[in-house]
Amino acid sequence: MHLNWKELLDDLVEQLDEFDIYSYRLNDGSHIIAEVYDDDEFADVILIDLPVALQSGRNGQLFLSKWIFQNGLDIDHDKYEPVELQRHSIIAKARASNDLKREYLKYNFFMNMHEKLEREDFKSMIDQINNIDLDTPDTADTDQEPPLSPEEIYNRRIKYPYWN
Repeated sequence: MHLNWKELLDDLVEQLDEFDIYSYRLNDGSHIIAEVYDDDEFADVILIDLPVALQSGRNGQLFLSKWIFQNGLDIDHDKYEPVELQRHSIIAKARASNDLKREYLKYNFFMNMHEKLEREDFKSMIDQINNIDLDTPDTADTDQEPPLSPEEIYNRRIKYPYWN
């Protein structure tokens, strides 16, 4: 069975409004993004899912990374363990913008696939997602720069898991 990875990812991103994703600034200075699983205003914790840290590199480029490793859904035991975020550690909270939601969903999609697929299958998936099928004229006849390769496009985006 052949999956169209680009279509699958595009379908996920099209459903941005269905995800309750927030950005949090914590009292230790870190900035995290997570989907809210349960937010009872009278409880001391907020249950979040798949938290990622928004970090800045030396050159000022922003990137996402795992903030904490959590136990996911155990299908055999129907048990799920969300992350407990203590309210007293939150300085600021804001609903994530659509751009931030999109990058968050893509990051978690790639992380999930990175963990489940073999190396070559993952590379094939990345190539398929980044493949831009445009009818372009022969670049030798024009002054236009040649289109970027999928690898160049991938490297210009927010950093996602990749193989060294």
